[in-house]
Amino acid sequence: MNICKKAERTFAGDAYFLETLNDKVIVNSNYNGLIVLNDNIEPIKTIEIDQDICIYNAIVIDDERILLNCIDNKKLFVVNIQTSEVKSCYMPQNLVEEVLKEKVPSEDNRIVLRTYKGHDFVLDLNNMIIDRYDLSIEQVRKDSEEMPRDCIDFTKVGNNTVFLFEKELKIIGDEENVITPDQGDYFIKIKAVNIGLEKGLFVLESSFDSGMYKILFYTI
Repeated sequence: MNICKKAERTFAGDAYFLETLNDKVIVNSNYNGLIVLNDNIEPIKTIEIDQDICIYNAIVIDDERILLNCIDNKKLFVVNIQTSEVKSCYMPQNLVEEVLKEKVPSEDNRIVLRTYKGHDFVLDLNNMIIDRYDLSIEQVRKDSEEMPRDCIDFTKVGNNTVFLFEKELKIIGDEENVITPDQGDYFIKIKAVNIGLEKGLFVLESSFDSGMYKILFYTI
């Protein structure tokens, strides 16, 4: 297994959110928007969204758009990374009590979103109206990997499985490799990405005592 750190950059601010879209990486811009970066971790643009948003998780819709699930704000935002267009709607009460997990096969501008409890909602992207969707499309997918104790998240990078802990990244394939953060730092998020023929991993790292964070990019 050949693991190579291709890029690393440090930024000022409070980053807690990380997502990838094609060859772009996306982090929160404090609590009012997003920063879009290229695969060299160079900022391309900042997209203003709203005041005091808190992104719980996100779902990639297509090659240009992501959905931000802001439970504390009781709102959904759909952001077009190419055009910077932002659409939003308030969550119905029955969705406020759940957490969106994934987009399931759907067509056109009406997408079906599934919660962790296996309930479906349909979102009209043109009019930003979301309603409960009663016809189940498929059985709830169960994660094929069981996360170890204290593991924050995991992802697949090619044939390798990456487990995220605060104090280490454990990469398991034909062998096992461990990456640790700098002293005084901790890992927050990971996201896998395909860039051309390369399979990579973006890592969000922060420190306990400063308003700085790092984004690292590894190829595996």
